[in-house]
Amino acid sequence: MRTKLAMGVGVVLVMGLSLFSTGCYLLSQSGTYLSDRMQAKPLEKLEKDPSLDEITKDFLAEVRDINSFAIDEIGLIESKNYTSYVELDRAHLAYIVYASDELRLKQYLWKFPLVGALPYKGYFSLASARKEEQKMKDRGYDTWVGIVDGFSSLGMFRDPLYSFMKEYSPYRLSNLIIHELTHATIWVKGYTTFNEQLAAFIGDKGAKQYISSKFSEDSEEYTEIFQKEYDRDLFLQKIDSLRISLTELYDDSFITDFEKRSKKEHILEEFSKQFALTYEEEFKTDTYRHISELPINNAFIGLYGVYYGSDNYFDKLYTYFDEDLKTMLEALRPLDKSRDDPYPKIKELITEGSF
Repeated sequence: MRTKLAMGVGVVLVMGLSLFSTGCYLLSQSGTYLSDRMQAKPLEKLEKDPSLDEITKDFLAEVRDINSFAIDEIGLIESKNYTSYVELDRAHLAYIVYASDELRLKQYLWKFPLVGALPYKGYFSLASARKEEQKMKDRGYDTWVGIVDGFSSLGMFRDPLYSFMKEYSPYRLSNLIIHELTHATIWVKGYTTFNEQLAAFIGDKGAKQYISSKFSEDSEEYTEIFQKEYDRDLFLQKIDSLRISLTELYDDSFITDFEKRSKKEHILEEFSKQFALTYEEEFKTDTYRHISELPINNAFIGLYGVYYGSDNYFDKLYTYFDEDLKTMLEALRPLDKSRDDPYPKIKELITEGSF
């Protein structure tokens, strides 16, 4: 089974970034990437087309508003990203494979040129993703295949808009665009968790600010923010509790691996059962309704750790800068293209008031 990432963010897929390199994987992925890119139409040209339908016109206008807000109000760098449009015959962009140790919550890292080690590997074809997944299963890893809606090429290419994005709500669209523009603004090589958690944080907060600037407090768009936030936070709490239970199991040196596998299966089954039983009374939206039907494993649990940490570093930094994303990003900009561990510098900034 496969599912979209429930948090609604994109990832940095390596196929677009690694076209300068060689190898069967890179060559196979670059063909689809370049084919999609060759179909891209500049927005300026597209908007002048008299046959353009109203839905697409409204979509392009909203994207321009989001881009302007991201640059002017949040401080993300101005780029040529999202200034072209690709019409696709599919409802998402690509597939990503995650893998984790079977009896440890330790994710497998794939190594790539330019971006370093990443806890996922992207494919444009489901068959190719499944082949990679099976290879990792054969090596004894827990695996997960997800689908993603967007990626950032970190400014190396002009990332386009895709036709399936027209179906997104204003909150989801602004979250996605701001998330990916954050990647293009700040990327610390070798620290994928930092990069993804920063982009997820800026995407969430930035989208909330954008919606607040455009819609009234009694609007459906404004209400959606708080319902989505509430459900996301509740879901992450449940995943964190599950992570703690499994970590305690895996660290138990007094039982065999066979016993651990059996207890692991029981813990996951109970989680899914309780999740389904209490969903109606606990959650406000349908975002996570399908979770109890999925074959949850270590890879699935681990991927949420990539995007959302439990240390609250970015919340603390956001508070330190009086909830001003622009000032916060200005302080973090020196990290762009750095190879140094960013977390000690963030701790220093929070505790001592200097970067």
